[in-house]
Amino acid sequence: MNNFVYDIPVKVYFGENQLGNLAPELLKFGKRVLLTYGGGSIKRSGLYDRVMAELKAADCTVFELSGIEPNPRIESVREGVKICKEQGIDVLLAVGGGSTIDATKFMAAGACVEHDAWEFFGANAKPIEQALPIVTILTLSATGSEMDAGGVITNLETQDKLGRMAAPMLPKVSFLDPTLTYSVSKYQTACGSADIMSHILEVYFNTQEDLYMLDTFMEGMLKTIVKYAPVALAEPENSGVELLYSATSGSYIFQREAIIRRGGFSPRMLHRRATFRRICLHLPLTFCSDDDKEQNLFRGLILFCVGTTLLIIESILLGWDIMVATAATVCFVLAAAAQKLFPTKRLLVGHSLGYGYYYTFDNSEITAD
Repeated sequence: MNNFVYDIPVKVYFGENQLGNLAPELLKFGKRVLLTYGGGSIKRSGLYDRVMAELKAADCTVFELSGIEPNPRIESVREGVKICKEQGIDVLLAVGGGSTIDATKFMAAGACVEHDAWEFFGANAKPIEQALPIVTILTLSATGSEMDAGGVITNLETQDKLGRMAAPMLPKVSFLDPTLTYSVSKYQTACGSADIMSHILEVYFNTQEDLYMLDTFMEGMLKTIVKYAPVALAEPENSGVELLYSATSGSYIFQREAIIRRGGFSPRMLHRRATFRRICLHLPLTFCSDDDKEQNLFRGLILFCVGTTLLIIESILLGWDIMVATAATVCFVLAAAAQKLFPTKRLLVGHSLGYGYYYTFDNSEITAD
């Protein structure tokens, strides 16, 4: 195992009825607040009114930036940077899911430099040395962005979707109330659950010598998602705590270099296609036992191939891009072969899984939030 420094200084308020602590935390940084959110679900759920009541009671001056897209775009980041600079913002308050939080992080960083925020990305990326304080209120169990220092931004003009991590972008405070996730649609809940699993699996497949404790930690979180994600679709009040804490815990083990993707560009892809995850991730876990992980993992990877083949059929029926589905199938076939034939199986399998899931599906329109 490698040496490491563990330093994730995010203050977390976990549980119900914690918003009474919002104003005191914000006032530590100032009274001029930029409130960021997505397409408006926080207004329909009543959360917007609750947040504004807390800010008004604290005599905060609030500026708003709404409409942040899933897979947030650089244009939203630029607009946020402009507001921060023109209005002298002291602290940014992100209310929503990972997309809103990701965009807010780069607004906070962009407000502290003179160059364009897109220059934080790419081969000649400029350093992120400081950022305005960020506070988050999470409404979806998924990316873990409320606990990490990274984000992914889309640029339609250059056809890039790039990620970046930098310590100054860590949120100062995050409010994690499971009840705020109950109003999320079943589709979003399923995609969010798949996203949690994806992040965990990307770390689980690695080239380092196994650390038994960490492996069992990740396996436990995966089993939790498999057990409680279906419950969340029918009875969110009986599973919200499990999913939310798994998403946050998954973020702990995902504190590493962000994955940068070029090619297969799909600006409207909703992070991960839920049906793809259900078939291609749930089945392998069913076959992973504590006693013989390697052998059963190979069986699971074969099922990845079977599941993806089924999705080729689905893509034909729904008119999706068959080439994309076929490319994913090839990746999973190679993954299964690598698992059986090569001693460096974790490297090859990990890469194949990564390509498979990033090049998969869905250019359909998704409403922001």
